[in-house]
Amino acid sequence: MEQMFAAERVAAGRDVEEAVKLQYASTFLSGRALSWYRENAGRFNTWGDMSAGLQTIFLAPNWENDCREKIIVVHQVGLMRVYTERFQELLLNVPRIADEVKVTIFIRGLKDQLKMEVRLKHEISRASTLDSMYKRTLKQYANYKRTLNSTRNL
Repeated sequence: MEQMFAAERVAAGRDVEEAVKLQYASTFLSGRALSWYRENAGRFNTWGDMSAGLQTIFLAPNWENDCREKIIVVHQVGLMRVYTERFQELLLNVPRIADEVKVTIFIRGLKDQLKMEVRLKHEISRASTLDSMYKRTLKQYANYKRTLNSTRNL
């Protein structure tokens, strides 16, 4: 399914006819997925039909739930950038999570000190976007590291 996600990322936001998308998507497939596509290519009218067919055949029925569970348990262990990238990567697999829930889960996974700072300094409103939350948190983390380093030098 990684192959299909790659094809979707490339085609996203481009004004491309469905037939071209279908043909283009097949260039990302290999192995069993490519064999399946060759056997079923005539059955699809849209990119969405093909994507749904691939998901039905190659993803476990509880795949989306498994992805949700991974997002819930991911925590910052090292660098903030690494945690943010991992969190965003996991979100790609679960499209139906409200932004408010994403922000809550993201904050919950932060290191305790940073989590408290984020909650104290920034009230999370319903208008907050996940992207702005990432940026604010990265900035706070940099400030936190600077403060920590300056207190060590005393």
